[in-house]
Amino acid sequence: MSLLRIKKNVLLVGLSLLLSLTAVFSFYHLLPVFLMGYGFEEKSLGYLYTFFLFTYNFGQLIGGIFLKRISARDLYATSTLLVAVLFLALYFPLSRIMVVVVLFFIYLLWGIQLPPQGVIVHDAEKDSARAFSQIEFFALFGILIGPFLGYALLKYISLRSVLLVAGVLEIFVTALRWYVKKENTASFEGLKFPGPNRRIVLITIFVSLAFFVFYSTSDGPFIPAIMKNVLNLDLRGISLVFGVATFVSIACIPLFYISSVKFGMWRVMGLSVILHGLLVWLWSMHYPALFLLIIAFVSVQPVYTYFMPLLMDNVSLSERGGVLGVVGFISGTIGSLSPMLLAHSKNPFLYTFVVSIFAGVLVLLFPLKKQGFQEGGI
Repeated sequence: MSLLRIKKNVLLVGLSLLLSLTAVFSFYHLLPVFLMGYGFEEKSLGYLYTFFLFTYNFGQLIGGIFLKRISARDLYATSTLLVAVLFLALYFPLSRIMVVVVLFFIYLLWGIQLPPQGVIVHDAEKDSARAFSQIEFFALFGILIGPFLGYALLKYISLRSVLLVAGVLEIFVTALRWYVKKENTASFEGLKFPGPNRRIVLITIFVSLAFFVFYSTSDGPFIPAIMKNVLNLDLRGISLVFGVATFVSIACIPLFYISSVKFGMWRVMGLSVILHGLLVWLWSMHYPALFLLIIAFVSVQPVYTYFMPLLMDNVSLSERGGVLGVVGFISGTIGSLSPMLLAHSKNPFLYTFVVSIFAGVLVLLFPLKKQGFQEGGI
């Protein structure tokens, strides 16, 4: 049960994720500020993020469809190369419309990458919780290094130039992903649910509620905007807060894994969503208490780590790509409505706390006692 034993494909995907997320998170938390430079205000950012997040989740559906005819490795690497080209495009002065168009395709490609990545990792290791915990370790290291890289670079270059550096890094990521062992996706039978499946319905509802919370908190535009407009933090200060939160998240990965083995991935995810919603709401009543926000960011990790293996443990091999794409699209689309619906509320974090309670209650009322797919039904 050690987290130290790691398979080759998990290692390759993990290293590529580390480098890719280093590139992305050198600027990602500053994206709302970047868009403000093009004249977008805080309320309009809510609508814009809903659009981008819907695009990201639609990309997951497209990724599931592509897996019918394209190997996971080829789809993973090709979409990464296209992202690199688009990052480089953001370096040049563009109109407001062109910036939105470029970001639209970036979010679409990010979504397309998720199903093939999940399939590659899930196939590499029998213990899916361990494989995805290892991937999360690499991912969080990239998310940690990224803000500190941005923090360092912004002392000498502009945010636009940081985007140029990110594009160059993604080219190296593309090369690394071509070394991933090519997976056999010929058995994929189409986009469908594997018959009436209570588990998948429950997971879809839960993840939809969780994403509704996260897309207005840890992954939304409101918190960076508050940091800038209320707390008067500069770009480097915002990057530093997210960097510290990610450092703590890395330290907690063994705890998350041990908890998932002892109590189950389902329960750990439910409790983490409630904790996240509560802490962000408490922070909203006293913004200077950044330690609450940091702990809240840490508490999102179990959901992002375990919802995918929990889902794929409950479908057949032939249906994994399609189901992952469909569930990702449904849950993500519902979640993407959050920034738009809460853009005009005085305190959106009160509403996200209420939704987090509903997610936790769902887990308590409908426990998933046994995990794992068996041909012929669950």
